[in-house]
Amino acid sequence: MERFSKKITVYSFILTILVIWLHAGEPILSSIPGQLAVPGFFLVSGYLFMKGVNRAFDTRVVLMEKLIKRIKSLFVPYIIWNAFYFLIYLYMGKANPSEFYDAIFSFRYNPVFWFVAQLLLITLIAPLLYLIMKKPWRSIAWLGLVFGLAVMYARIPVHYCNEDALFYYSVGAAMALNKPELLMKKTDWLTIPAAGALCTVFLVAGYFTPVGIVNICEIGYRISGTVTLYLIVSFIIDILDSRKPGGIRIPGFMNVNFFVYCTHYLVIRVVWAIMGLLKINDMAAVNMAVYLIMPVICIGSAYIVSVFLRKKLPGFYSVISGGR
Repeated sequence: MERFSKKITVYSFILTILVIWLHAGEPILSSIPGQLAVPGFFLVSGYLFMKGVNRAFDTRVVLMEKLIKRIKSLFVPYIIWNAFYFLIYLYMGKANPSEFYDAIFSFRYNPVFWFVAQLLLITLIAPLLYLIMKKPWRSIAWLGLVFGLAVMYARIPVHYCNEDALFYYSVGAAMALNKPELLMKKTDWLTIPAAGALCTVFLVAGYFTPVGIVNICEIGYRISGTVTLYLIVSFIIDILDSRKPGGIRIPGFMNVNFFVYCTHYLVIRVVWAIMGLLKINDMAAVNMAVYLIMPVICIGSAYIVSVFLRKKLPGFYSVISGGR
């Protein structure tokens, strides 16, 4: 595995931990570091889709190949997992057969898949984004437009499209098209405190600014925070990988991030249900302890199941994990 792939894998693993904490519901971790998770995934998705497109001999062919690959890796699991959660709720008597369409295509019983739905929608327009952003000045103009829409999101909702998701994706796409080395090169440690300071300024400013400026600070915190986190991961990987002959090996449990994402919602609900049955869900210390180890529970259980499925039903696992 090349060094850049290792960085993306570890970075995605950390974002997955933040997603689990976010959906587990503890207010402090979910409201501050947890807010970096989804923007980070959108940024990486945009970067990886546009990576290498500008240097391709035939950009149209490359774009179409990437589009088809992404649709296969997202749409098929999207349908399967939404159907899976719908059947669970149907079996429990908490869903109605007439809700099948909403359950499958609108993630009604699998709310965390709003991310996959948004990523699918943005992926469908990714070739158009390339045409808009293939020149640096166009990228700047587009990012300014989408940033403005994201800032106004609370007052001017746009159906189906999440403006800030489009902004984070576009930032990653702009990097790949205009400065791809930003994420691939060896990280200068001085960039970490600089990015961290900017992240801190946005975070603190968000608590002291008028309502109209809060959205600017929130988006600024999320984008600078995700970049800071990536720089930290990149810097550490650079050091560890260069010191070990042949480079470091990424543990297997860090390579099942998408499968963890697909299963963590169910695992979290089961854990809280068990705590309720044991009548310990009103004990603050126990709740916090379980909350903190929730990533271990979700990732550990997903990894065990993934190992079993890859060994016994490799074709099935490939389909439900989008070929990952």
